[in-house]
Amino acid sequence: MMNRILSAITVVVVLVVAAGAILVADAGLVPDRPEGAVEDDAMLRRLGEIFPDAADFLRDPDVDEMYIAVDADGEHTGYAAVGVGTGYGGDMRVLVGVGLDGSVVGSVLVEHSETAGFVDDIRDPAFRDQFVGKSADDPVQLDDDIDGVSGATGSASGYTQAVRAALDRLADADRVEAPDDDPVLVAAREIFADATDIVAHDTVDGVLVALDDETAVGYAVTGIGEGYGGDMKVVVGLDTDGVIRGAKIVSHQETAGFVDDIQDPAFREQFVGRSAGDELRIDVDIDGVSGATRSATGFAAAVRDAVALAGEVLE
Repeated sequence: MMNRILSAITVVVVLVVAAGAILVADAGLVPDRPEGAVEDDAMLRRLGEIFPDAADFLRDPDVDEMYIAVDADGEHTGYAAVGVGTGYGGDMRVLVGVGLDGSVVGSVLVEHSETAGFVDDIRDPAFRDQFVGKSADDPVQLDDDIDGVSGATGSASGYTQAVRAALDRLADADRVEAPDDDPVLVAAREIFADATDIVAHDTVDGVLVALDDETAVGYAVTGIGEGYGGDMKVVVGLDTDGVIRGAKIVSHQETAGFVDDIQDPAFREQFVGRSAGDELRIDVDIDGVSGATRSATGFAAAVRDAVALAGEVLE
């Protein structure tokens, strides 16, 4: 008898709780979240830090680790994406938020392998606030438009790379406008100043074709090498015989003094006239730069990488 009474009481309690939940929801006290809403609590906190006035956040339906901030009416108020850079201890993942005008409104470190002291430095608003207002049109490079952190160069470099990567992802997804002038194209125009046009190669990614009217006169090829601060991207111009006409850095993470040395024409012009048959190695057939050995080595590696890629269109 007692068991029956307890069972009946349990059923009544469950029904009352369920009815109460329905009444609360109908009263608008538990608002329905939109379809595709972000459910991960940690990511919601990070998005809320960047967009404190947003009513909710949605996952981008087409792109992983990309998010949409919305107001109470469901209208878009901003976008965010995760970018990855290489810090002192390994990969650094950073969430970057932009307003509807494409400018950064905030960034938050999501994941890292840095030591505590270093990561405290780059979490400092004095460092992170430098990114606010930047857009895909800006360099967003350490020691260019972003000041580094003394004693935590590797961590600052990785964070900066990650912000740049997030902005590029947002531009690729058409969430923000792509840069007006692609730095690779700008470099190619400088190397092939007499070309009437420069267009993308039909079949090989990373290769531009310099034209004189409709005749190919050379190729601008992008190569990547590892410098002191991280990846260095270099555009190399070669004529149709595979002879180098020029080489120019388009992105890097080197400190200002080091990169100034390897951007000096006295260093870069050593590559002009060389071809795939040359070793293109520092202190072999290319003179290094005193005090900037790793930056010079990274530049040379990027040139070799570009020359190897150029072989696909020169054969």
